[in-house]
Amino acid sequence: GVHECFRFFYRESGGDHEESYGGHGPDLITDLIEALYVPAIQAGINASEFWNSSIAEIECRIAEYGRERDENLKQEILHMFIMAELFAERHPKIPFVKYPSNQKLTMPWDISPTLFVEEKEKADEERKQEEFEQFKERRRKFYALHNKMRGGEHSE
Repeated sequence: GVHECFRFFYRESGGDHEESYGGHGPDLITDLIEALYVPAIQAGINASEFWNSSIAEIECRIAEYGRERDENLKQEILHMFIMAELFAERHPKIPFVKYPSNQKLTMPWDISPTLFVEEKEKADEERKQEEFEQFKERRRKFYALHNKMRGGEHSE
């Protein structure tokens, strides 16, 4: 006949595992172990390692696998962008492709925002700084022209 799995490893409520499970974690340690098994196998942890490791060790290995996977994906995306830029340099206008004059370039964070948070913030900061420098230059020219029109002596 069908044989039931006994679930007897109760856990305390709260703790570090609550966040991992959307604010309400599994009620039994057995549920937690079952929830970790497939991600552990995907992270390269074999069955023997899984059963001989603590939950914290397994979670740490799964998290590290996720970080490595994200970093590899990030590098792959950056590599594709570099290759596209090199191709565009060598072939500036492909005859059958129409390029709008106001075309905004797609950036890595447009494709994968969660992987490129820091890069987007840095680029935004650099863009703001550049815009501010351009604003200062326009203002300087405006004041120089204004002073010249008023007959002022001061112009740069």
